[in-house]
Amino acid sequence: MSRLAYTTCLAASAAVVACAAVGCVGSAVTKGGGKHADMSSAPVQDMAMDPKLVFTTSIQTLLVTDCGQCHAQPTGSFPPFLVAQQGGDVYTTFTAWPSMVSATPQTSHILTKGTHEGPSYKDAVAGSDLAKHAAVIADWITLYNAAGGKLAGSTDMAVTPKLDPISITSGVMSTISLAPLGSAYAGMTITFTPKVSGSIIDLANITLSGTATAGVQVTGTVIALYAADLSTADNIDIDFYTAQYTAYPGTPVVLGSSLRPYTAGEKVGFSFETIAPSMGMPDMGGSAGMCKDVPGFTAFKPKLSSLGQNCLNCHTNGGSGANAVNMTGFNMAANDASSCQTILLQTTPATPDQSNLYMAVSGKPGHPVMLSAADQTTFLNALTAWLAKEK
Repeated sequence: MSRLAYTTCLAASAAVVACAAVGCVGSAVTKGGGKHADMSSAPVQDMAMDPKLVFTTSIQTLLVTDCGQCHAQPTGSFPPFLVAQQGGDVYTTFTAWPSMVSATPQTSHILTKGTHEGPSYKDAVAGSDLAKHAAVIADWITLYNAAGGKLAGSTDMAVTPKLDPISITSGVMSTISLAPLGSAYAGMTITFTPKVSGSIIDLANITLSGTATAGVQVTGTVIALYAADLSTADNIDIDFYTAQYTAYPGTPVVLGSSLRPYTAGEKVGFSFETIAPSMGMPDMGGSAGMCKDVPGFTAFKPKLSSLGQNCLNCHTNGGSGANAVNMTGFNMAANDASSCQTILLQTTPATPDQSNLYMAVSGKPGHPVMLSAADQTTFLNALTAWLAKEK
């Protein structure tokens, strides 16, 4: 499909949708000057210039068809960039995802991602449906940016990270202020200690902090490494995306650690699906301020240190695979309250089988299988028993 034919097609389909809603008279397809194609003098809105309408009527279907099997799922191990979050829509999620839609088609991650578990627009065979879809998406990205890269009336560029990425120094704790997200977040921070080893970076002890008198709650946490000039974002981390984190007044919350591929000079950025002040107090079921059933966790704990491959072999300081949780001091009974908090952050009490913890030991992509099929059932039953009081 040629670019001209594509634009005409989108103009027609988008305008037809709009006319169905408001009742238009005359031709639905417009040309230059904002006039009807029949050359009448009555001005009409060029609906093809509304990037959101074009997306919802044309682009979203292509993306869901090609990528939805993995990326339109609200739970699982794949980035859910085609999932409507918190009462929003797919357009908002997709355009807000770091570098998914960038300033040009050539720098947009949706079109530059190479072959992986799913289909790749970048590596599509010429003439294939996938290649044709890629051309249509590329045209939409151009339209999106020509329209300002944002919703009409918005001052928040969708392709801009929520928090400005920062440069890091290996071994030195980094601090990102939440203040740019609003005056309610003044004094609140995200901190972590980056540790660079060759082409790998470990963002250790990622911690969300409120102030002594005000807390903060976030969902949909995304971490991305950006090129030094902020032109692209890659190595996007969604380990923390499906969880909700609350830093109560005077009580920081540790998200965990993230192990990612790294290129010297890259910057680290954070964004959230939602962020809101929290004036509540921590659940006092455990001294760490998270767990309601520390004794239940203590009973469950051996399942994590007596498996065929002991979790502690990797998930402690100096380990080689601690990309989600640091279990240093895990075997010490005196640490059970804080260990309970650490592990609880990797679970979903309402649906234990969807917990990051269970999917990991069962062999989710990027993690070794640690349990036989029979042991997976035993593990899930024990996990479910503990989480029953954590809901």
